[in-house]
Parts: sequence; structure tokens; C-alpha cells
Amino acid sequence: MKQHKYKKVFTRDQALTTEESWHFAHEEGIERWYDGKRLNYPPLISYMLDGAIEEWHSIEQYQWIKDTLQKQIKKNKNIVHEAILKYEKKMGKVRPVWTRDSLDTISQLEKFINDFYTTIPYFPVWYYAGLDERTPKRIREEAMDVRRHDLFYDECDRIVRNTFRKLFPKLIGFETVILKDEIRHVPDIKILQKRKENFVLIPGHAAEIITIEEYLKTHPEIILIEEISKYDQKSGEIKGQIAYKGNVRGKVKVIRRLDQMDKIKKGDILVSPMTSPNFLQAMKKAVAFITDEGGITCHAAIVAREMKKPCLIGTKIATKVFKDGDLVEVDANKGIVKILKKK
Repeated sequence: MKQHKYKKVFTRDQALTTEESWHFAHEEGIERWYDGKRLNYPPLISYMLDGAIEEWHSIEQYQWIKDTLQKQIKKNKNIVHEAILKYEKKMGKVRPVWTRDSLDTISQLEKFINDFYTTIPYFPVWYYAGLDERTPKRIREEAMDVRRHDLFYDECDRIVRNTFRKLFPKLIGFETVILKDEIRHVPDIKILQKRKENFVLIPGHAAEIITIEEYLKTHPEIILIEEISKYDQKSGEIKGQIAYKGNVRGKVKVIRRLDQMDKIKKGDILVSPMTSPNFLQAMKKAVAFITDEGGITCHAAIVAREMKKPCLIGTKIATKVFKDGDLVEVDANKGIVKILKKK
């Protein structure tokens, strides 16, 4: 039995309907752009835990995706530019809806979802081209420029969530755990409550109310590799990658979901698995950002540079080590966060 190793790359508060589109992007996008080849096994596993989705990416499959894209770029220097143009053209149906707070009917929601699902297959090309340092500089800069300004997932997710709230007011708080094909037949709230706690999603393979640990017991071919970062209990320090330098002190507020944003007060230290454009109001109040995940081009790093606020990314364990109210010192000159006083 061949084993497939997966690494956690993202944790984000996103609706399952939106998350399904990222799976779709790989199934459709990869086949469309990479010589008609389909992936041999799921490139990612989505796991809903306490209202936030963890994305586990196949190490082997993602390397194949990136390597194949580089081969395609060598064959056709315009492939990324062409994908961006087609993406922007498709966005002509999606972007105008973003001016609204929500949609009024199930039919309108179904049409919107169909439009953004037909747009998403073009996304992986410029997305992965921008992340790969092997991509020729000019091509990579164009891809990164799109990425810096792109609001596709955040805005589409906002419309989906707000429309679910409007159409199904009794289910408010559980709008993130409704699947795309359930819009006209939404499950009972007891099922949605269980999904929000633990739910494994691999479209075409699994959509189960189950913990990831339980799922792995019946799928020994899947191995999850967790990157470990040490916490020095004696010094109370953890380390991270410096995204923007500076030194500040403040009280920690741990944010996993959008409904926790109100916890952030002026002068707090925002600690999160990762951030997105929906975090901006909270980030304006915070004096520093610390994330578990992300690289130097992630959202938290970009915003930190724009706002000139100390930021450490990729700590792996910040959300596990720190608790709301802990007084910490963020020394982003040395890449260290130290607990000064426990709550």
C-alpha cells in the first residue's frame, strides 16, 4: 500500500460551499491546463475544526502541480498571462455581485455559485506561478500583482454566507457548514452543529462528521505531517519568521473565526492561524500580528508592511501556546514572542 503524505498549509474561517470550489479548481483546472492529466489521488483534505477549516495539502501532488506548471511555462511563456485574462473575463459575471450585501433567492445564489465555479479553474495557474521562485521574474511579478489585489475567495465567501443567513435565519451561526448541493435541501441544524465541530471533506471521496484522527484510522494510506515548532517553557518564547520588524508589548487575542473579531481592542496583539482581507478592521486596531502559518507573501505579511506593524509569521504553534489576555512582548527584530505574564 502506497502512503500519501499531507502537510497543513492553511487554517481559515470559510464556508464549505466556498471550500468545495478550491477542490473543484484542482480537478478542473489541473486537467484543463496540465496536458489533460487528472490527479491520481486527492491533492488536499479539508477538515472543519471548531468552525475553521484546516487545509492539508498532498506533498507529492502539489510538487507535481508546480513542476508541471513550470514545464508548461517553458513551452508557452504566455500561459500565465492568458489564464489571468480568462480569469478576469469570467470575473465579469462574479464581481458585480460583490456590490451587494447578499442575494434574495435560492435561484440567484445557485447562479452566483455556478458563475464563480466556472471562474475558479483559471485561478491555480497564476496562483502557483506566483508562489514558485522558479517562475521567470516578469511572469511571477504579474501573477503576484493579481494575488495582492485579488478578493475572489473573500468576497464570494461573504456573499454565500450572508445569503445563507438571509434565506435561512434559523441557521445563523451554521451557514459555513452547508454544502453546495444542499442549498435546496439544507440538513437539520443538529447535523450542522456536529459538522461545525468536526467534518472531513474531500469531494468525491468523503464528507463525514468525524474527527481527522478517526478518519485516518480507516485510511492508513493517508499520513498527516505536522511541522513542529518548539516552545521554550522556561523562557516563555516561541520563534517565527520576521515579516515586518519592530518591538511592542500588548495583550493577546486569539482569533480563529470571523465571529471573534470583536475581541480585538486597540493595542492588542492579534494571534491567528492566518489572516485574510476580512481581518482588516481588527488588524487596524492591533499593534502587532502573529500567525501560525504563511510565508513572506501571505496576507498578514503584506498588511504588516503596509501598516508598518511588527509581524511574525509561520510560528506553527502561536494559537496553541498563547491564550486571550496573556501579556506578551513581540520582538520582531529578533523573530521572538515572549510571554511576560500569563492570564
